[in-house]
Amino acid sequence: MDNYNFVLKNQNGAALLTTLMIMFIVTLIALSLNNTATNDMIISANDKNYKMAFYNSDSGVSVSSRFLEAFFIEDFEGGGSLPDTDIFDYDTDAFKEKILSKSSPEDPPDKDNDTPDIKFKIDNLNNQVKSFVTYQRTKHMSGSEKSFQFLYNFDSEGKGPGDSFAYIKAGYRHIEHF
Repeated sequence: MDNYNFVLKNQNGAALLTTLMIMFIVTLIALSLNNTATNDMIISANDKNYKMAFYNSDSGVSVSSRFLEAFFIEDFEGGGSLPDTDIFDYDTDAFKEKILSKSSPEDPPDKDNDTPDIKFKIDNLNNQVKSFVTYQRTKHMSGSEKSFQFLYNFDSEGKGPGDSFAYIKAGYRHIEHF
């Protein structure tokens, strides 16, 4: 019995055991924080890539509308300036014929197989934009015999870093008074 009381009253090594347990818990907390921080960095990088792809796709809609305006100004008013062909990859004559002939296509563009109407790169990376412009219809505006709306659809694809990709579909209305 004296030996048993000696073991219970002797606390040699208790501080070491307590310190080891505290160090183990602190190590687990540090590893957990490191894992959380790493996951947050990955999520932030992916979010940045997809936002870049979205803005690239959005720029395709903006550029497409400027192309249309330039063609309408040149065709109807004479003297519009066409966009720079060094930056943008498009066939001026084919695009102008497609837009100004106002003939509706048989089916919507097949974005995997068709050549885009306008294609350009944002920078030296793989950030590229493809834009398809589709004529929908011409609508006579009420109240005036010489006012018409030309309705188009834009399908714009934007690629960003990594495998990020965004797709935007937008409508466009051009009004002409003759």
